[in-house]
Amino acid sequence: MALFIPSLLVLQRKIILIPLFFISTALAEQVNPKHIFSQNKKLVSEIVTDDGYGTGFLFGHDDAIITAKHLVDGVSRISVILEGEKYNVDQVYYFENNIDIAILKLDRDTKPIKVKYRISNAGALDPVLLIANPYGLARTVTTGYISNIINKNGNIYYIATAASSLGSSGGPVFNYNGALVGVHTGNYGGVHQSIISMDTIIGNIDEISLMPTYKYFGRTRRIFGSLKNAIYKPVDYLNTVLK
Repeated sequence: MALFIPSLLVLQRKIILIPLFFISTALAEQVNPKHIFSQNKKLVSEIVTDDGYGTGFLFGHDDAIITAKHLVDGVSRISVILEGEKYNVDQVYYFENNIDIAILKLDRDTKPIKVKYRISNAGALDPVLLIANPYGLARTVTTGYISNIINKNGNIYYIATAASSLGSSGGPVFNYNGALVGVHTGNYGGVHQSIISMDTIIGNIDEISLMPTYKYFGRTRRIFGSLKNAIYKPVDYLNTVLK
């Protein structure tokens, strides 16, 4: 069963109605993990900064990358490598309420890649799959299960057992129904990972702002972009929900 929730997204004085389809994990049929990986691997990118490296993934449009905020906060240069192509980052958006998520607007559109996700929440003991770049090993897959769910001021975080290491931050986490459940942002001794849920990210989207401290090739970027540069466009969450 899918629950349709209309959501208002406000960015740069533009209001967009986004259909959000949240899938009940209990009722959806599980998918082979190999299929989940093959369907989503081309959406996962490498993030390289002057201070380190990590993971990101296409989301919402073909020039928007979601990653972990701590990867890009305070750096002066960010590169994104997707499908062997290198992109520079034109603007960085972040959440004002300290959620460890950033959204990167690339300097140009990516190659024609269809960006379609099912969005779901997760429950305790649900199996999950992480695609990330630990130690720079691109598109490495680890699996585990949700071991705890934390509600922090109304924001939902998952604790999972899928292995992660330096460079895994920003990687997408899927359940075994093939739905995107969250973004990996940290780990505990490499044994447990911390995941920010997708419903938390989407629920806080009106808190998004440009990061005024980001510098691009040594020059401070304009704090306010034009409406045509708004990174968020209506997102197609598969249109076809699980039947």
